[in-house]
Amino acid sequence: MGAYGCQVFCFDPFINKPAHKRSENISFYDYGLCDTDNDNATYHKSAKQFIDIKCRTVGGLRKELNHGKKLIDVLKFDIEGGEYAIFPQLISSGVLKYVKHLDFELHVGNMLRSNTTIMEVYKHLHAIEEEYGFQLWSLHENVFAGLRDYGKVAENHHGCLELAFVNTNYL
Repeated sequence: MGAYGCQVFCFDPFINKPAHKRSENISFYDYGLCDTDNDNATYHKSAKQFIDIKCRTVGGLRKELNHGKKLIDVLKFDIEGGEYAIFPQLISSGVLKYVKHLDFELHVGNMLRSNTTIMEVYKHLHAIEEEYGFQLWSLHENVFAGLRDYGKVAENHHGCLELAFVNTNYL
């Protein structure tokens, strides 16, 4: 996307590098996308390993980058189960009215391990559509992500769904 003149902002708290420009149009930041702005958020890397990472909300990122009310052409995130925590904040903050296209991955296994229910996920997806004018454009299973922790019950099921929404207010 950067090669086509798009400004691309990438956020990954695990890159082990300070913020830097990869090219003229691609910038990397050592933040994670979260439901709060926090420089010392505890991330559970494994059952026994915890690390502190820098986290920002989409609104917090926009503020730090001085983006004001600029439109976001594509907001894409794959945050390994963290999507369930950020949905309420994304919806209530109003930031989605500045997003033209929303792509994310739902990690089903992480939902099953958290306190999030299918009904809560449905309500969040419904709110994205009803409150902000998004329409589901694409939905498919990530065939490379299985439900490994659930044995025979899940051996033929995939652990992630990739969803893409387009904001009909910008069509």
